Amino acid sequence: VAAEDGGDQSFLGLLQMLAQAATNAAHASANSNDEKKRALGRASRVLASLILSVLPYAMNNANDGGEKGLSSDTISDLVDVIESNVVGQASNYSSDYDPGTGPLSILLKGELDDA
Repeated sequence: VAAEDGGDQSFLGLLQMLAQAATNAAHASANSNDEKKRALGRASRVLASLILSVLPYAMNNANDGGEKGLSSDTISDLVDVIESNVVGQASNYSSDYDPGTGPLSILLKGELDDA
């Protein structure tokens, strides 16, 4: 993982570009018809998921001297951008998941007590 060089060619630059693309897609979905809105919303969440799935591999590792990877402040900033624009309360994201119904009915609505 390249350290924070600040250039557009760096790993950090790529993550920031993906976060901006996710934000743009999330905001554009608010001004679109239903089909386009769903597509842009899903695209923004896929980009956010991609970013979040690679962050653990990009973190500083104290056992390796802590010099490699992205700082915790940088990672926190990326997560804040995603949370506030893509999946947070300010976004219009709502899951269509309904536990206990349809093909996902094996997933429970609540706890089961075996007693």
